[in-house]
Amino acid sequence: LCVSSNGETLVASAKDRLYTYPLGDLYSCKSEDNIRVKHLIPMALGKVVPHDGAILAMDICAHRPFIVTCGSDHSVRLWHHENRHCELLYQEEQPGVKPCCLALHPSAFQLIIGFPEQTRLYSVIFQGLKP
Repeated sequence: LCVSSNGETLVASAKDRLYTYPLGDLYSCKSEDNIRVKHLIPMALGKVVPHDGAILAMDICAHRPFIVTCGSDHSVRLWHHENRHCELLYQEEQPGVKPCCLALHPSAFQLIIGFPEQTRLYSVIFQGLKP
């Protein structure tokens, strides 16, 4: 679970899916009302598909509408949670190097990815991640 810094959005993961919920609706709904939970990641997004397996870690950006995830498929993905699409897909080129945790800077311009043997700091650019 992650909550945006302004407290307006809750993001939850279940297996290989991400869900968003606007927390502002929490106070206005009654117990018998249906909760408006949205799938953040559709089943297929053109060339980009959701993680193939479980989501291991995620972080939400404080100042921009981004969520970053790493999965058991060894990929890191940057999601735009308002437009509901993947902005960036990163696969580690070295075999056997598996991301296991991450943290996104509040401005979303830098990303730290933790691996079993090391931690790396990346600059987030439109073409990908730059070490």
